[in-house]
Amino acid sequence: MFKFKEFSIEQDEAPFKVGTDSVILGSWTRLNGDETILDIGTGTGILALMLAQRLKSGHVLALEPEREAYLIAEQNFIQSNFSSKLVVVNEPLQKVVTSSKFDLIITNPPYFIDSTKNSNSSSTRARHTVDLTFTEIIDFSFKHLTESGRLNVVLPLRESELFKKEALHVGFFKTKELLIHSFEDSGVKRVCSEYTISSTTLISEELFIRNRVDNSYSEGYRNLTSSYHTHY
Repeated sequence: MFKFKEFSIEQDEAPFKVGTDSVILGSWTRLNGDETILDIGTGTGILALMLAQRLKSGHVLALEPEREAYLIAEQNFIQSNFSSKLVVVNEPLQKVVTSSKFDLIITNPPYFIDSTKNSNSSSTRARHTVDLTFTEIIDFSFKHLTESGRLNVVLPLRESELFKKEALHVGFFKTKELLIHSFEDSGVKRVCSEYTISSTTLISEELFIRNRVDNSYSEGYRNLTSSYHTHY
């Protein structure tokens, strides 16, 4: 059980546990508080729960194709104080047929494209672009975002550049990015990116997660995630 300030994540049987990538993406994502949100590949439901906590109205539709992960997310949603704002569906993105449009589409997507795959099939599909490609995420999002809608993703640096190339090709504009470092003196580990269908100036920021001297969380990380973590 991973406990946040206003909800908990049951993850004993989940192929992937709560990770820093999702915590940062969920904390960094801007909200007005009334959005209709789609969470692609919700896993344990962490991103959906993080956003539901900050919604005054609106709701989150979460997709999870893996049956085991879907059941975990469903239980986490039911046990939260935000259950009325959350719906999880056991379907892959490719089977979603809807005319609805979303104010925000968010995902911590599969990203291992060329690397050796883990022998565990659930873990493999959760982190490799076997069943869900960048192109499918981008094309669906471009068709199903409102005029002022945003697509938010977190990826390693190399994969982030590949995703950006495809997104710009279909007509997206990159409007915000957060370059994430493990330490202040280390290279970029992950990139949070926001895309819109309207052109605007790119806002780029940097975050280092821990202080090198004592391995404590940095002030920037603590400030960013203060609505969620219980230890500060």
